[in-house]
Amino acid sequence: MNEKHIKGVQRASAAVAIAATLAVTGGALAGCSGNSNDDNGQAVEESAVVEQGDAGAASADPVMVTKVIKEVTGAYVGQTDDGATVYYALTDDGTQRILAVRAADGTYESWVGNATSNGEEVTITDAPSGNTISFRITPQEGDSALIDLGDKGQAVVAQCPLEVVTDVVEVSEG
Repeated sequence: MNEKHIKGVQRASAAVAIAATLAVTGGALAGCSGNSNDDNGQAVEESAVVEQGDAGAASADPVMVTKVIKEVTGAYVGQTDDGATVYYALTDDGTQRILAVRAADGTYESWVGNATSNGEEVTITDAPSGNTISFRITPQEGDSALIDLGDKGQAVVAQCPLEVVTDVVEVSEG
């Protein structure tokens, strides 16, 4: 691991520790400094639907992950009741998004790529795999939102520095 990845993991660990402390104390997540754009970044209220794509599909593009990471302008992090950390980021226009979930046991899932939204429902198509996830986002007070991932849990996510999300995705994807 290079120094950039180690720093990213350290930042993500710090964010998880803060979120866990706030969750245990019953406090709401406070927004971190970062770009402010919730127009398309509201959280979800119903079960997430994950669909497996064709990993060999022509549209599957691992280079897209790097492109999305470079273009996102708003980032959010939060924690589910069972200790999974939810990372979420999006571009200004909401057409590119990142959703990553690291369970308390360390398992990791992510979707990075093109996104569509219909009101509070968002669908992200993962560029490398072609898998999709659909979920609902419900805005909360301030710069936070509720993301409902169904069986994966719900998390109130708060605005944070972009690196908290992008470093976790880079470390896990690359």
